[in-house]
Amino acid sequence: MGAGKYNRRVTLQSRTRSNDANGAVVDAWANVATVWAKPMTITGRERWANDYTAHEYSVSIAVRYRADLAEDMRALYNGRTLDISRIIDVDERRRELILLCKEHKNG
Repeated sequence: MGAGKYNRRVTLQSRTRSNDANGAVVDAWANVATVWAKPMTITGRERWANDYTAHEYSVSIAVRYRADLAEDMRALYNGRTLDISRIIDVDERRRELILLCKEHKNG
């Protein structure tokens, strides 16, 4: 796990909830950390429904181990928003995590 492998910056975010002036619950995202990472697109697929095409990409992101990550978070990378769907502790040694993410685009 050499340091040169992590050569891209990724911002990790968690969902926050608050009430607006009318008392309605509002979802927002707060930055947790910006880390060095290695993102890789794994697969892409296209679906057509109701006169629009939806593109879904699977992306994995390798990062150094962090205890504060959860599967309800998201990652921002290069203008893309990636929903974290699974976190894998490589070799269960608390040295490296693989974040399995989904990106959804309509077009």
